[in-house]
Amino acid sequence: KNGASVYGTRGGPVAPRPWGVTTQTKDKVYVHVLDWQDDVLALPSLPGLKNAALLSNGHPVKITQTAGATLLHFPSSERDAVDTIVVLDKAQ
Repeated sequence: KNGASVYGTRGGPVAPRPWGVTTQTKDKVYVHVLDWQDDVLALPSLPGLKNAALLSNGHPVKITQTAGATLLHFPSSERDAVDTIVVLDKAQ
């Protein structure tokens, strides 16, 4: 069910972290959140993103860009028990 986030991808723009990993294609970044309890996840700055959504159901994920970070806001009610995947669309 999550094949798009694995097959045909390569390592993502964020190195593996304790919370999970990222993968990417030409136009998408997949954020695999394996171990995170808070409603906001801070990533290093990722400029040029159009939008974000959960891979599992397409529900939008709010993105906030700050001076040094990209913040993903997603409530615990939207999480998968094993791997919550947020799809970030890159601006082309």
